[in-house]
Amino acid sequence: TELERLFGEWKPPAAGRKLIRQIRQDGPVRQLQYRYDGVRTRYMSKKMGRPLLAESRTCEFPGIYLRDHDPETVELWPQPCKLDIEVRGPKGGATRLQHTPDLFLIEHGFIIEEWRERPRLVRLAAEHPDRFYCDEQGRWHYRQVEEYLAERGIEYRLRCSDEHPRVLLSNLQFLEDYSLETSIPVPIEEQERLVRLMQEHHKIAHLSLLHEHGFKADHVFQLVLTGDVYVNLEETALRNTGELIIYRTESVARADAILRLEQAGILPARGFQLGVGTRFGLGGPQYLVEALGNTKVHARDLQSGARALLEVQELLELHRQNMVTASGVQAVRKDVDEGALFSVRRLGEG
Repeated sequence: TELERLFGEWKPPAAGRKLIRQIRQDGPVRQLQYRYDGVRTRYMSKKMGRPLLAESRTCEFPGIYLRDHDPETVELWPQPCKLDIEVRGPKGGATRLQHTPDLFLIEHGFIIEEWRERPRLVRLAAEHPDRFYCDEQGRWHYRQVEEYLAERGIEYRLRCSDEHPRVLLSNLQFLEDYSLETSIPVPIEEQERLVRLMQEHHKIAHLSLLHEHGFKADHVFQLVLTGDVYVNLEETALRNTGELIIYRTESVARADAILRLEQAGILPARGFQLGVGTRFGLGGPQYLVEALGNTKVHARDLQSGARALLEVQELLELHRQNMVTASGVQAVRKDVDEGALFSVRRLGEG
């Protein structure tokens, strides 16, 4: 199986293999609860092919959404396991730590993640400095859990909710009613009608869908959340319905972003032709442009794999100041043809 192949490639010890098999067989391991600081939500995962549940709209839910859209994430399992770890206390006595993390991930390795709000992390670090701390790079750590999982070939990441894009958090809060377990699914005939319409037009203004085509706003937003139609939730505020454009797919949205930049005269700048596939140097590291929005560039550090979100205008200004060097540039023609950009063959969607 693919899992056994990854075991052979990454070589986790027997204890780690046992834990990973249990996660994939038995998870989730806890019954989610309605808490004073949480809302129980449901997200239909494209990667996993089933609904995934979360009980925090500001921590777990955005984490699940981002991982489901991350091309490097192969699998994601919420509430994956209950860890029971025996550790030595600061005075030498033995104590036990019990911990149920938020996510188990398979990407470039086996990873377990926990998401928490910054005030809670600060409080934990003050109360238990021997367990929780923030390093010089701003990364949070849960020392004993990291060590326990590292011995099993699993990386542990303690993440702060401040890492989530603010626009995404606002949008997921806006879409919250459609993610609740009690939400009523969009009628299949309306779902199929919208998908057919988008296949024909590629992109349509949100208000046009409502006033000209007779769709309900609730249905449109729910289908955005399920991924049947596309809006970049990390950059586009859904509340601005007067300016909101609904796209058939993410590829169509990227093509439209390139077209808009070209028509606005932003592309290129002094020979710096910015597009998907552009490689550029920024203060030493080499980056690859993976996605291009109307105002933001999603780039990946080719050495470390870390991702960065940059402003288009700031990047172009840095280039004008000779602080950015480009190579392997994907050229964008001056005579951009909208039909060609939106064609199925051009976008590689078969």
